[in-house]
Amino acid sequence: MSLATFEGVVEQGQIKLKNGTALPDKIKVYVVVPDEDANENGSAAAKVYQYLDRRPEKKSQELFVRGAGVRASTIWHDRFISRFSPEQIARDRDLPLEAVYEALDYCQENWESICNEKDSEQQRLEKKGFFEESAPVHQ
Repeated sequence: MSLATFEGVVEQGQIKLKNGTALPDKIKVYVVVPDEDANENGSAAAKVYQYLDRRPEKKSQELFVRGAGVRASTIWHDRFISRFSPEQIARDRDLPLEAVYEALDYCQENWESICNEKDSEQQRLEKKGFFEESAPVHQ
């Protein structure tokens, strides 16, 4: 499944795409609506997720799929690195399809902080020698 992004506005309950873009009838679409509750500083109000949550026992600030213990970035990896469709991910990980799309949306919105946290974790593990090859065994 490939994805395309289009910008538009809602007028009288109908989505009007910019530049006269038309889609075929009966095509399946997913709508992402930006948070309109931004304050004067431009920062958005905290987003409430139905399927994602923090895991207090983990040091990570990244959200996990509630009840499954799967990091949101793992879902992103499944989608864009392993090239699984959202439906395949939902089926393989026994998750609601909506949870997969919510995790992908979260990663898109928070990618910089997710990457920064992963970089910090890698540096911490490197300092502990986690990635060093063990010394050869002499016989």
